[in-house]
Amino acid sequence: MKRAQVAALVAGAALGLAGVAAIVVLSREESRAAALKLAKQSVDLGTKSTRIASDWAAQNTKVASDWAAQNTKVASDWASQQSKVASDWAAQARKVSAQVARQAQAQAPRAVETLNSLVPRLGAGKKDAVSAEA
Repeated sequence: MKRAQVAALVAGAALGLAGVAAIVVLSREESRAAALKLAKQSVDLGTKSTRIASDWAAQNTKVASDWAAQNTKVASDWASQQSKVASDWAAQARKVSAQVARQAQAQAPRAVETLNSLVPRLGAGKKDAVSAEA
């Protein structure tokens, strides 16, 4: 026989002997009572674990919910404050822009006069430059 076949026979025999031993142990009344008690404790432990896990999840869900509500309020307050600051800056910018526009309109006639007085001189200087080159 090959090694694998021998190993399979040995493993099967060991498993069979373990099964026979379990049947012999459970055939005694006190062993059955102990096995039933162990099974009941296992079920109780599973129920208790499920309840603890459920309580823990509920508590952490509440903590997470409270944290989210608190941080949402903080974020909302911060956004409101930033919006007010931006609004104040925009209002100030509109005032400055209007003031600059008024000053530009007030100075426009004087600027036009200055440009009008410079244009003939520029044209005359250009003529002198052209005649000097020729």
